Amino acid sequence: MKKYVLVVLVIIFAAGLVWFGTLDQEAQDGLLEPEQQVQTEQTQAPAETAAPQVQGVYEGVLPAADCPGIQTTLTLYTNGTFQLNEVYLERDTAFTQTGSFTMADTLLTLLPQEDSPRYLRLGAGTATFLNADGQPYSGELADHYVLKQK
Repeated sequence: MKKYVLVVLVIIFAAGLVWFGTLDQEAQDGLLEPEQQVQTEQTQAPAETAAPQVQGVYEGVLPAADCPGIQTTLTLYTNGTFQLNEVYLERDTAFTQTGSFTMADTLLTLLPQEDSPRYLRLGAGTATFLNADGQPYSGELADHYVLKQK
């Protein structure tokens, strides 16, 4: 009887290892570093959605009303998700947003999990933030809403 119990426990343990290994792989799918994703996507045929063509890391310093600027890093993943990190310069304040994004022509729409949508216009190696109406910022700081692709 003890042998049967031992055999059953070994089988359950082995099945658990296989099952958890499968879950771990599923959790990692689409969450490679952006540089690895670029190399992977370049070897595959273009997908119908625009997400795989825009993945990568975009960085820059955006204007702020009460500090020298906001160090901004936007990471777009091939699985249609993003992470946006904003660090307020000379302050002890930082924010991180995650969510999904959509593309329509060159208009990128970030859909954060806990906030209103944010809009960007993609260019050659750039992502320019737009106002809440999806229009470019105007005025003397308009050129400072641009992130550059790493």
